[in-house]
Amino acid sequence: MEDFEVKKKENPIVNVYEVNRKLSLPHTKLDLGCGLNRHEKEKNEYIYMDADKAEGIDIVGDWNNIPLPPNSIDEIHSSDTIEHFRVWEYEKTFAEIVRVLKNGGKFWGTTPNRDYIVKAAYEGLKDEEWLRCNLHGHQLGFGHVHYNLFTKKSLKETLEKYGFENVVFSPIEEWIAFSANKKPIVAL
Repeated sequence: MEDFEVKKKENPIVNVYEVNRKLSLPHTKLDLGCGLNRHEKEKNEYIYMDADKAEGIDIVGDWNNIPLPPNSIDEIHSSDTIEHFRVWEYEKTFAEIVRVLKNGGKFWGTTPNRDYIVKAAYEGLKDEEWLRCNLHGHQLGFGHVHYNLFTKKSLKETLEKYGFENVVFSPIEEWIAFSANKKPIVAL
């Protein structure tokens, strides 16, 4: 239990110099839940955020408390992350993503395809390890579990419910590659 409390702390660790430098770029990008899978060719463009501390990560913290100004990010990349969002915290998690994205900002990434996982299990297309990892996550530590799996339909409904529009998917069968835009918020 103590380890959970350390990982869940309210005050994230921030590399202030790198975050401020990247926020000053003409097109600001956040890689939410980046893990060790950072984009090498674009490493100087993304603000990297993850719950686990590692070299090259700019913000170590919880996605329910993104320490960035409102409307400061043009694009959020989130590959193999949204299945780790705690279902009972969707409202808070998606509100944080919407808060930091600029109007019309892009939210994109990948997630396991629940329909394909069921098909792979039924037809014996994948081994037990693949099925376990895709159904339940790697379970290597805090946050490495899947709380939800999506179909294209359920992901579209979820994203639209929490403030996104123009949801599109790639034709990949095994994974869901998605892209959506933050609905513009008009100030009164």
